[in-house]
Amino acid sequence: GYTKVVIVGSDCPDLEPADIQQAFSALKQRRLVLGPDHRGGCYLIGLDVQDRCHLHGVQWQRNTDFEELLRRFGVENCWQLPVKLDLDTWSDLRLLARSPSRCREVAANLLQLFWSHSSYRSSTIELRKKEQRIRWQLPPP
Repeated sequence: GYTKVVIVGSDCPDLEPADIQQAFSALKQRRLVLGPDHRGGCYLIGLDVQDRCHLHGVQWQRNTDFEELLRRFGVENCWQLPVKLDLDTWSDLRLLARSPSRCREVAANLLQLFWSHSSYRSSTIELRKKEQRIRWQLPPP
C-alpha cells in the first residue's frame, strides 16, 4: 500500500533521520531523490513505487549508480541530497577519520585499534589482495 519508498544503505555513518524526512518531502515535487556517495554510488534512493521499473538493469555497486539513475529519470526530475561518505574499504574509513564528520573519532579509534593488533596486519594484506582481484574482475566504468 505504499506509494513512496526511500531506500538507504547501512554503510553511510552520516546518514541522518532528517535526510530520510527530506527525501520524502522532496518526493512530493520530484520523481527521484538521490543521496550520492563519494565514489559515484548512492547511499539513498527515493522514488514513487510506480517508477520502480527504472531500477531494473541498473549496474549496482560499480560506482556509476548515481549517473545511471540521473540519466534514466532525467536531471530535471531528480532532487539531490549532499554527498556523503559510504564505507566499503579501509581507505573509506581513513577518509572518514580525516573528515569533519561527527563519526571521525570513532573511525580514527577503529583504525588505531586495528593497527595496534599485529594479528590483523596479515589479514589486511589478504583483504587488499582480495579487493584487487575483485576490481580486476569488474569491467571499466
